Amino acid sequence: MLRELLIKQYPRDWRERYGDEMLAVLEDAPLTAFAIVDTIRGAIDAHVDGLLRPIRRKFAIRRRRRPSPLLILGIALTLMAYPHVIRGPRRRLSLFPAYTG
Repeated sequence: MLRELLIKQYPRDWRERYGDEMLAVLEDAPLTAFAIVDTIRGAIDAHVDGLLRPIRRKFAIRRRRRPSPLLILGIALTLMAYPHVIRGPRRRLSLFPAYTG
């Protein structure tokens, strides 16, 4: 009975989609204090997500994608090699240009 009461705290559309599966998960595991608190936290999160979903659609809030580390490495190598390519083969390439020995 407590498990059904916990499931009823979720929004109706969420219960229609996931309710049976969530009830099966709660029946398989022992009902500890942590499980009860976690289920209530999940219900609050589902309600908040339902309230924020229209706002996210309206303003099209999306995560910015970060560039790949390989892209950054490629750009860095290109920028380091650029002066050597422009000056041509006349200049001797060296890892330590200040060292003349």
